Amino acid sequence: MNSKRRDFESQLNEKRDGLSKAIATLLSDRSRKINRTKILDAIQLADRVFRTYNRPKKVLVVFSDMIEESDHYNFQKQKLSDAESQQIIAAEQKAGRLPALSGVRVYVIGSSVSGPSSSERFESIERFWQAYFKATGADLSKERYGAALISFDE
Repeated sequence: MNSKRRDFESQLNEKRDGLSKAIATLLSDRSRKINRTKILDAIQLADRVFRTYNRPKKVLVVFSDMIEESDHYNFQKQKLSDAESQQIIAAEQKAGRLPALSGVRVYVIGSSVSGPSSSERFESIERFWQAYFKATGADLSKERYGAALISFDE
């Protein structure tokens, strides 16, 4: 390997290390914590974007813990049963806030829940989003919902 190549790779590794440290610092900074998460509003915005920029392939990637905390709903405090989920979806539809996402493939990355009964809570929140996206006409398979991106086939 020539010296220019070694210098380049050394500089590249330094930049990568610096970037990784900066990202870790930003992610662990609790002073920047967002206390409210309006996921449903963001999905309505995605609907408008898909309608504005009509493309043959529509993919929505959501980077979120998927815990809605808005003026309408708070998944931190609500017990999200299947019946409650259906009531929320019906209320969103009645209020004209249920987006039309037919033909959109959805990926959710970062979903998580902590605290007591976290696995039950995680599953109930996942079931809500599965039902919600189904009601919008979007395609969110179980394989594309999780804490990490396993596969991205787009």
